Amino acid sequence: MTDLELGAINASKSEFPDSRNTVCFFHLSQCVWKEIQTTGLAALYGNDEGFSLKMRHLSALAVLPANEIPHALRELKVHLPDEVREVIN
Repeated sequence: MTDLELGAINASKSEFPDSRNTVCFFHLSQCVWKEIQTTGLAALYGNDEGFSLKMRHLSALAVLPANEIPHALRELKVHLPDEVREVIN
């Protein structure tokens, strides 16, 4: 299990090529939050309950079975503001 540091992920793949890497949910959620802040959407997240719920849904995709994620992401993207869609494309 790693955080989202590409260096750590690549190193583990290099040393353990047959292993399967998983990402810590906390770090995934932190990454989503940092993107919200970077794109200037933190105020919207704090003031709009519907928007903040949709952004939490984005993190929650990680707990779905892998085969359900693409469909769920497409459905979620339909309801997101353009600024967010640009970030996750």
